[in-house]
Amino acid sequence: MPTSNSGEEFDGSNRLAVKVDKQGQMLAVLNLIVLAIKQGDEPTLESQTASLANTMRAAYADKGMTSSCQEPQDATLGGFPARQMRCTVLKDKADVLEQLLIVTIGRHTVQALSLTASPANFKTYEPDFMATRDSLLID
Repeated sequence: MPTSNSGEEFDGSNRLAVKVDKQGQMLAVLNLIVLAIKQGDEPTLESQTASLANTMRAAYADKGMTSSCQEPQDATLGGFPARQMRCTVLKDKADVLEQLLIVTIGRHTVQALSLTASPANFKTYEPDFMATRDSLLID
């Protein structure tokens, strides 16, 4: 179950696909978060995108890294309006990771899809990420 920065558990799932090389080193991570919308809640794309970005920033900060993200842009995910943002993750002022995050709100769930990879690998795996994004069916 996904949890918030405050430790609150959410009803949903967090699925990871990790591409590794022959030595077991991570090349790219594809992450799909699906959170159920509680009855009576009316989440907005802006609030959900900000919340997920803040959770991501906090997770990187716990590992001694910082992230800098572009302003969210309009996109689509599974045929639903979405917000997309690119982030650069730094450690000791060096660019160590690139991340693309897309968030949408379906009829019953909030869904976020992200690709994270080193700067050298990001462009290699971005087409696979876009194909996955285009194939998702949202509730």
